[in-house]
Amino acid sequence: MTTADFETFDKEAISEITAKAEIDKLDHVWAERISTLPVGHGFRARRDDSESVRQYKRRLNAAAKFSFRELEWFPDHKNIKPEDETSWIVKIRSLNVKAQREAEEAKNGQDARKGTQEAQQTTEGENTGTENPNENAPVGPRRARPS
Repeated sequence: MTTADFETFDKEAISEITAKAEIDKLDHVWAERISTLPVGHGFRARRDDSESVRQYKRRLNAAAKFSFRELEWFPDHKNIKPEDETSWIVKIRSLNVKAQREAEEAKNGQDARKGTQEAQQTTEGENTGTENPNENAPVGPRRARPS
């Protein structure tokens, strides 16, 4: 085994490689469609017989997760077995704002790192701004004032 056969990656490089692999597997058409809908709105989803119900729902849920949304599924027909269902009313149940904000911050952070490298400073031993550590400590039970 030569050194050319062994290449190491840091945590950031591994994250980029695995993220690219996940994006390549994603159904970009559905991700684009779902990303345009606000919470509470929905759409009709119809599957063909080329894939199972489980595969279809997993594909659409992954597309929704990519656009930071969560779906809620309602069968379009009431008297059909779940594995035979071909049509659903799908509602955008929620928007993961925290993950969306973190992704934007990560993207902005990568853009900033590309332009300039900033030195990180440690805050160990520095004044944190609170002179008295008990200043914000909880106070015991309060007594009523005499009237």
